[in-house]
Amino acid sequence: MDKITLVKMLLASQEENRKLHDKLDKISEEAKEREAKAEARNEELMNANRRQFEYQIKLMDQLTEMQRQLNKTNDQYADLLVELKQQKNLNKQARKGKYDNK
Repeated sequence: MDKITLVKMLLASQEENRKLHDKLDKISEEAKEREAKAEARNEELMNANRRQFEYQIKLMDQLTEMQRQLNKTNDQYADLLVELKQQKNLNKQARKGKYDNK
């Protein structure tokens, strides 16, 4: 091969190398942009997850309070049933005594 051909091949190779480096730079820049978008989306999802977790805790607290109130109501209901039973017994005894005295 003569020198001119070698120089032309070298110049062509350098041009191809430059094009490949430009393409690599472009791909690297796109990857950085995608990474930044992915990080922003990840942060957004983490914030949404944190808010959802806080909401779940709030709901669990409300459920606990409602269960406490229900237990209190059940206890009051049980007390009322006992009182009603006692009142019925007293009424029954009073009626029995009333009819026995006649």
